[in-house]
Amino acid sequence: MGSVNAEHPISVRLPGYVVKKIDELIERKEFHSRSDFVRFAVTMALGQIMLEEARGVSKELTQEEVKAEAKEALRKLVAGEFED
Repeated sequence: MGSVNAEHPISVRLPGYVVKKIDELIERKEFHSRSDFVRFAVTMALGQIMLEEARGVSKELTQEEVKAEAKEALRKLVAGEFED
């Protein structure tokens, strides 16, 4: 599917009222473009999903395992190592 860090164009159909609200945010300079907003919204949604998944996994781990996982995740983040 290509590089993880490369951008891939997608098409999205949204209701008019959603597009109107996005355009209002752009007018207020909260975002540069519709694409900028969609990129932000998708990233936030994925982050929330990943957080919920991590909470579920962490319930099954010991405190030491949680600390080790967090340390490894931070190392990967700082190094720019991301998985699909």
